[in-house]
Amino acid sequence: MYLSGNIRILRKKLGLTQENLAQKLGKTKATVSDYEKGKSLPPLDMLLMMCEIFQANLDNLVNKDLQSEAHGMGAPLSRPAPPEQGLYNRLLVLKLEEVAQALKERDPEEYRRLRLDEVIGKED
Repeated sequence: MYLSGNIRILRKKLGLTQENLAQKLGKTKATVSDYEKGKSLPPLDMLLMMCEIFQANLDNLVNKDLQSEAHGMGAPLSRPAPPEQGLYNRLLVLKLEEVAQALKERDPEEYRRLRLDEVIGKED
């Protein structure tokens, strides 16, 4: 996954600072910095906003090594075909796991009642 490096590359390609990008996303500069360092993963809604800002599709943003393409290429990235459904499914699973973990910590009884451990395939 090349997400963190790609965010940095595309941000710089547009001439944006971390602060500029943070404002566009409604986040802090520290949050953008964490995304670029790989310390945290942007939630799906942030990824989709970045795709709009960078004029790139989600599959390229996450899975393509844009660093290797950046050398010797001055042309802007074109908007390719829509990403495959599998990528969206993986991102949705990650989000479900995130929400399930939060619910487990906040309301363990509801977590068990919903049988989320079975839904996300993790037994506790």
